[in-house]
Amino acid sequence: MLSGECREDKPYSPGKLVSGMECKVVDPTTRDILGPNEKGELCFRGPLLMKGYMNNMMATQEALDEEGWLYSGDLGYYDTDGYFFIVDRLKELIKYQGYQVGNT
Repeated sequence: MLSGECREDKPYSPGKLVSGMECKVVDPTTRDILGPNEKGELCFRGPLLMKGYMNNMMATQEALDEEGWLYSGDLGYYDTDGYFFIVDRLKELIKYQGYQVGNT
């Protein structure tokens, strides 16, 4: 969803959005949309996203809203040049290939 573009002046950024994707940063409590350089939960929408969790409607409803936004659980922000930065996680565990991995 992010380009992975590396720039010397933005060494901690995973880049900008790839074509066709949308991102909004929202306050984790109120879900109000935040502006540049304001930290909140990163939410993505676009053709590269999953449609839901197989045979798990409850998990799908927790992750995706009715407008198709995926609430990633990542805390971050974007700058005035459109580069994103991830600074923390809302959720304690990341699931990877059936394993639960804690953040460090």
